[in-house]
Amino acid sequence: MTEQQYGSANREMDMEEFAGHDGGGGERRGSSFLSWKKDDKGTVDVWLTQPPRAVWRHSWHRITKFKEEGEEKEKVGMFVWNTLEEESVIKDLRRQGYYYNTNPDDLDSRKEPRVDPFLKFCEWLFRSIVQGAIDWTDPIFKFEAEDSDKNLVIHSGGLLRMYPRNWEEAKKFLDEKEIKAEQKKFKDQNIILKDAFKENGTIQLKYMFVVVDHENLDKGPQVAMEAEALGTKVKGLYSHRKEKIEAQNKKLSKQEIAAKANPIRQVCMRWKFDNSKNFSEKYDVIELDGIEVTDEIKESFDMEGPDGAAITGPGNVALLKQNFESHWCHEEVNPPWNEIFDEGFKAAAAIEKARNLKPGTLTELNTDFHHGANSKDEESDVPMVDCEACKKPMPDDALECPHCKAEYVALEGGIICLKKQTCTTCKESWNADEGKCKHCGAEYALSDDEDNPGFTQTKAGVIPEKKSEEKKATDAPRQSRRRLST
Repeated sequence: MTEQQYGSANREMDMEEFAGHDGGGGERRGSSFLSWKKDDKGTVDVWLTQPPRAVWRHSWHRITKFKEEGEEKEKVGMFVWNTLEEESVIKDLRRQGYYYNTNPDDLDSRKEPRVDPFLKFCEWLFRSIVQGAIDWTDPIFKFEAEDSDKNLVIHSGGLLRMYPRNWEEAKKFLDEKEIKAEQKKFKDQNIILKDAFKENGTIQLKYMFVVVDHENLDKGPQVAMEAEALGTKVKGLYSHRKEKIEAQNKKLSKQEIAAKANPIRQVCMRWKFDNSKNFSEKYDVIELDGIEVTDEIKESFDMEGPDGAAITGPGNVALLKQNFESHWCHEEVNPPWNEIFDEGFKAAAAIEKARNLKPGTLTELNTDFHHGANSKDEESDVPMVDCEACKKPMPDDALECPHCKAEYVALEGGIICLKKQTCTTCKESWNADEGKCKHCGAEYALSDDEDNPGFTQTKAGVIPEKKSEEKKATDAPRQSRRRLST
C-alpha cells in the first residue's frame, strides 16, 4: 500500500465514481443530522458545491472535561474515528460480518484488516470470542467520569453488534437450553438487548455533501452528512440527467455527457423526507427546472466553507491506543496492543509525510488533536429517527419505541422495520420476521435495493371468507340445491 492509499476510503469522488459507489451491504436505517428534517418531514432546496465524499468511520467514547458554574467536571463523551483502511478491504470485512455461530475452523478463511487499528481490534476481538477466550457478554471497556452518573460499560458482543434483537431471534442459532443460559449471563452483566445498540463500535458509511441552501445563500457552503439512502437518490438524479442528455444528442462523447449531466454548481435539487412513507419512499431528490445560476448564487458557492479533507481526515493513532489501553477492563485477557496498532502507526507516519504534516501530528500523544470531524463531543452522534407508528424520536437501532412501545425487528443485512406490516392482499397485519401473512397466505421478501429496502409480495394471498359468511356457505349450498331440485 502506498502512502497515498492510506485512509483512501474517506475521499472525494467525482460524480461518475459516486454514481457507482456502494457500501458493500450492511447499512441500517438511515438517519440525517441536518436541520432541514424536523419531526417527521422535511424539504430543502440545495446546490452541490463540490464532489461528494465517502466517509467510513467508527463512533467511540472518551472522558471529556467541561465547565459548569466555573467548576471543571468530567463526562463521558463521543468522538469519531475516521478509518485508515482501504475501501475494498472494508467492504470485504463488512460482508463477512461478526456472527455468533461462526465455526472456529472457518477463521482461517476470513479476510483481515491490513492497516486500521480499530478494525484490527474488532477482528482480534471477534476471533477471541469465537475461540472461547472472551465470552460475548464479558465487559471489555469501562468509561467512568467523576461527575457523571451516565458511565458506560462496553461488552464484547455489543461492540461488534453480535447480539440478537430479541430472544425470539436468538432461536435461529441457539436452542432453548442455550437461550436460558445466555439470558442468565445477560442478566448478570446487566445487558439489555434493546439498549445494546449504544455499545456499537463497528464501522459505518456516510456520504458528506457540501451544499448551499437556496433559501439561505448568505450562509454559504454547509456540510450535510447523509446515509446511503439519500445518496442513492442523488445518484439516480445524475444517472437520469445523463440518459436525458444522451437521448437529446447522440453525437456527444461519454465525457461530454458526464460533464453536462454533472449537477455540481449547475443544478438546484430538492431533497425531501417523509418518515410516514415506507423505506425507499422516505427520501426523494428532484431536479428543479428553470432556476438559473445567478451571480448571487455563484458568490455563495465561492464563500469560505468547511474543509472536507479535515472533516474526513485521519485521527491520532497514539490517542486511540491510549484510549483503548486505559479503558480496557477485561480481567483475564489483554489484547496485543502493539501488534494491533503497529501498522496503524506506520500508516499515520506515511500520511504525515505525504501531506507535509508536522511529524508526530498523527503518531504522538496530543490532547489538543481533534479526531476528524470531532472538535467537540458528539452526544447526538447516536442517530435518532422517528418511530413509524407514533412519529416520536427513538434511537436508530432500538427495537422498541420508548413512547408507544411499537416493536421492530432486524432482518437480513441489518435492516430494521416495524414488526407489524399490513398485507396488501387482505389488509390484515403480518409479522415482518416471518415473511408470510397468516390470514391469507401471501408471502413477502425484501426488495433487491439494499440501501432502500421495502417488501415485495412474492406470492399472492387468498382473501379468507369471514366467519359470518362461512356459516352461510355451509347452509346456502343445501338451500340452493333444494331450490334447484324443485
